[in-house]
Amino acid sequence: EEPENSFEPEPQVAAGVAPQDDEVRRQLAAALEGCRTALAGEQYADAVRAAQNGLALDEDDATLNECKQSAEGAMSAAGTFEGAKQAFAQGKLEESYALFAGLPENYRERPETKQATLRVAIARLSDARTQLRSNPREARRLAGLVLEMPGLTATMVQDAQRLEASAARAVAKTPEPAPAPKQATEASGGAPREASRTRAPRESAAAGARDEDNSPARVARGCLARGDQRCAVRALEGHAESAQELALLIETYRALGETKKAVKHMESFVTRYPTARQAPQYRQFVAKHEQ
Repeated sequence: EEPENSFEPEPQVAAGVAPQDDEVRRQLAAALEGCRTALAGEQYADAVRAAQNGLALDEDDATLNECKQSAEGAMSAAGTFEGAKQAFAQGKLEESYALFAGLPENYRERPETKQATLRVAIARLSDARTQLRSNPREARRLAGLVLEMPGLTATMVQDAQRLEASAARAVAKTPEPAPAPKQATEASGGAPREASRTRAPRESAAAGARDEDNSPARVARGCLARGDQRCAVRALEGHAESAQELALLIETYRALGETKKAVKHMESFVTRYPTARQAPQYRQFVAKHEQ
């Protein structure tokens, strides 16, 4: 005769195996509903938590993983949006526009995004007009950037087209700079002449300016102005040599929903630039991600 207190142990759900128990299935469905409802209500942290609760029961549930990734991407985009608004409020127009331009389509029609786009377009057109006589190549580049921007008024587009055409004509009339002469030496074959020594710094500065035209940040902003986030990543990945460039790479990854890559670069950022404006936010994000 069996003892009165005997009982059979409840079956355990093996890790990685889809649970068959009705109660577990009910909890999974509730978790998915909670995630989707919170996501629709832009409560992204709640959506992530709801998905995580369900994934604790079945980590391979495809719909819960999808909802969690969507919530994390939306949370990242919301953080980037706040960072873009902050940069705009601080007068960092180009930085704010680059962040706005890298956001998903649903952010394009927001008033803050439109305002930043128009302000940057106005600033670029003004700069192009100023540069037209002294530096027509730069004026043409700036006008071309404006023409790549979405959501401009017809008047702005016409102004940019006229400026680009005027700059192109000016460039055609401007002779190419003569190649730098070889470094002259004294008749004795000794040290360089003073004129050569004083010319070198100016040549170096010019080379630096040319490099700046093709800097990773500038190329990435051009990509983001066209809405091409992958192009921006290609321009910055492995080439971010300043806090601004690394932050732009991080925010682009966040806008793409690639949180792991963003966190990896955040860790590098706080090590390289511990006193930068973004460092406290990135430290907090990394700490939360590691929990």
